[in-house]
Amino acid sequence: MKRKISIYITAVVIIAVLSTAVIISGVFNGIIRRQIWEDLKIDSETILMTDDSINESKVIELNCLRVTVLNDKNFIVFDSLGETGNYINGSDINEAQMNGDGFSIEHSDSIDKDIYYYSDKLDNGNILRVSREADNILRFFEYLIPALCGIIIIMAALCFIVTRVLTKKIIKPIEKMADDISFKEVPEYEELVPVVNMLKEQHENILNNARVRQEFSANVSHELKTPLTVISGYAELIENKMVDENSVVRFAGEIHHHSDRLLSLINDIIKLSELDSDSIEAIYEDINLSEVVDDCMRILQENARRHDINLYEHCDSKAFINGNRSMLEELVTNLVNNAITYNKQGGSVWIDVNKDNGSVVLTVKDNGIGIPQEHRERIFERFYRVDKSRSKISGGTGLGLAIVKHIAASHNAKITLKSEVGEGTEIKVIF
Repeated sequence: MKRKISIYITAVVIIAVLSTAVIISGVFNGIIRRQIWEDLKIDSETILMTDDSINESKVIELNCLRVTVLNDKNFIVFDSLGETGNYINGSDINEAQMNGDGFSIEHSDSIDKDIYYYSDKLDNGNILRVSREADNILRFFEYLIPALCGIIIIMAALCFIVTRVLTKKIIKPIEKMADDISFKEVPEYEELVPVVNMLKEQHENILNNARVRQEFSANVSHELKTPLTVISGYAELIENKMVDENSVVRFAGEIHHHSDRLLSLINDIIKLSELDSDSIEAIYEDINLSEVVDDCMRILQENARRHDINLYEHCDSKAFINGNRSMLEELVTNLVNNAITYNKQGGSVWIDVNKDNGSVVLTVKDNGIGIPQEHRERIFERFYRVDKSRSKISGGTGLGLAIVKHIAASHNAKITLKSEVGEGTEIKVIF
């Protein structure tokens, strides 16, 4: 890893140096071209300072220039090198005829130089053309390349050494954590503290998730095994005709009871697994939570009647939230069923939906047995039961409140709990 980081940084530096050299060369070339053309323009103006007649005496002092005069047909009428009568065509000449003056550049292979041209249209219609030789910009690179290569080699070596040292210090705490995740030493660089803390947090989450999965698997095995053992035992007694006819009916009832409990458990496990894995893409829409509660109450009335529990409902008819209807129905059902199960005979359950400071609040309150202080933080854990005997009698799976917690989290809702032993429990879900 350290070697890769060093190589990457070194490569970045080399690319940066090369890019800088190319950009500087381009800018330098542009400046040189503009300067030469400006000089040629000044030379042209100097030649024409007195009149438009061009002769050898006027250009004798400008021995570094070639001065050419062309008529309106682009034929040479005067040339400082002695060429006359030849036809010349160039972009600078055409531009001068159209716009008054023009620039161009051509490369001469014979002398391996660039030739810069400036053409100026005279009042008499002739074209004054001045030109100058200059070294090609590529020749500049011939001198630059050795120096550039030397700079790159030195920079690459320095970068490789420096990055090796720095990355060693940077990676050191991470490597220590790889060997011992309980590593508590503060990293030398403060910038690494968030990374180290994040790794520790991720490690703790992994361990916690592994523990939860292990506990869940163990609990599932136990919870499934218990009713299956009972069902198998009663069935075996009936099959071997080891019970009288009166007992057969009772055993069949026990088998039916434990079968229902087993089915409820399997359904809750499936629901919880779906919520954990997000295997089902939930559709969220604007939903009137009061209508969801109304629908659930009609179904829950029978369960409340069997337990001799009174249900009271008070809902704001305009309490809308963005949610998934089936999930919300499951949440309301589990909360109310839990309040019914852990209640007193003749007790009551109040279901309230209202709006509070921009939030929609679902409240399920009962006057039942309450929850002891030591159990309140754990009642939303999977398979955790305060009263195990009551849960088994009622057919509870121990997963209802865990499902409520997951559904609330998927809706970005907050859950609050208030409870007093012997007085009852109040659970609020704030959307």
